[in-house]
Amino acid sequence: MLAYRFLIKKFLLLLIIVVLSDICLAQKLSKIDSLIKVLNTQKEDSSKVKTLNDLSRHLWQKASYPEAKNHAEEALTLAEKIKFNTGKADAYHNIAIIYVYQSNYGEAFKNHFAGLKVSEGIGYKKGMADSYNGIAGVYWNQGNYPEALKNLFASLKLEEEVGNKRGVANLFNNIGLIYSIQGNYPEALKNHFASLKTKEGIEDKKGISNSLHNIGLIYSGQGKYAEALKYFFASLKIKEETGDKAGVANAYNSIGLIYWNQNNYSEALKNCFISLKLNEQIGSKKGIALAYNSIGLINDKERNHSDALKNHLASLKIREEIGDKKGIACSFVNIGETYVNLKNFSEAKRFLTDALSLSKKIGSKEDIIKSYSVLARLDSATGSFEQAYYNHKLYTLYRDSTINEDNSKKMVQTQMQYEFTKKEDSLKYQQSLTDKELQRQTLLMQQHQQTFLIKEKEFTLITNERQIQQLKIEKDQADFAAQKIFQKA
Repeated sequence: MLAYRFLIKKFLLLLIIVVLSDICLAQKLSKIDSLIKVLNTQKEDSSKVKTLNDLSRHLWQKASYPEAKNHAEEALTLAEKIKFNTGKADAYHNIAIIYVYQSNYGEAFKNHFAGLKVSEGIGYKKGMADSYNGIAGVYWNQGNYPEALKNLFASLKLEEEVGNKRGVANLFNNIGLIYSIQGNYPEALKNHFASLKTKEGIEDKKGISNSLHNIGLIYSGQGKYAEALKYFFASLKIKEETGDKAGVANAYNSIGLIYWNQNNYSEALKNCFISLKLNEQIGSKKGIALAYNSIGLINDKERNHSDALKNHLASLKIREEIGDKKGIACSFVNIGETYVNLKNFSEAKRFLTDALSLSKKIGSKEDIIKSYSVLARLDSATGSFEQAYYNHKLYTLYRDSTINEDNSKKMVQTQMQYEFTKKEDSLKYQQSLTDKELQRQTLLMQQHQQTFLIKEKEFTLITNERQIQQLKIEKDQADFAAQKIFQKA
């Protein structure tokens, strides 16, 4: 592991991690123990296949991947032997999910498509929905967001047809995540609150914690750090209660980045080191890469640029190994920025150019924005002031398209509507309202909806205008480059 300056803190963090590793696993273990007991009494039939699949699912949920894979493969073998196709499809799904957690996307695709073929052959809608959702997950990890969304919507349609509320809630969550990456924060928040409401209705604690975390991410992306921390800590509490190690690690990383944005570097490092250790314990390569990336960002803010570069390169190495295109783009930007800080401008230009190209290819707005921002800074440092002006203008255009008054109003309206609906669903709240007050609230909601529709149309017009401006700037940039070539000639 990379060397860090804070050895005393590192020792204290190790003590904290030992405690965290045993938090609240009793319920999950008791369920696993009971399934093992049932398994030992069962004959070689469909019931045993179901138990094996159920056991595999509980094991991979607590990051016991090798054991989970063994039970899923046993379920697949038995299902093929007794020609139990539903169990066969479920086994393929479990195996594929385990490969995703291990960042082996080729095998994940192979098993998801195998499961989809079996489910389609027998008209097993739940299995088809699981496969589409899983395939979307692999595309998402590879940075192919249009294909991910296409498969998510296919899965959502099937889950709604079979009335699986838990599945519908998870899909709202996943759709929200994609929209968030694409910089469409109002749509992202709308889907996350829809997911949260559904999960609360079925008392899905783990799902609730995930939604709370994802809502926190959106507020963090908008610079609303106090609101983000509130959601992250609420999520962390539930994740610790349910023994979700991967979720706990992710929450600590997110909390660390909030402290980084607030310039509280000691707290930021503490939380990100906890995340790193937990991810190393469960063998999550993606989580390890994310933690290294976060630690590198903190090092850079502390002007410890040599350690920052080591951590960012360590993160990039893992992300390239697992084919995480979104992560690679993020690492390219951060390495480019670190090289600017080290005044190695040629290397900075190389990484930032690659970052911008890949970010545009996969449609990651946040990385496009940061690429233009750092490129403008680099051009200014090297005396290329006209190029710096163009890059800064493009940075401003992209930034304003994701953070603006219209988006903020939509996000506030989404949260208000969620809170209002939550209260409206409460019998106690309904009884406390007079008929007159209820009419007033209904009229108010209708006015909000009308305003929302008008603002949505206005936002579409503004977006079109920004696209025209962007094309004009890019044309000017190309003309400027051509003029320089002509002058040299």
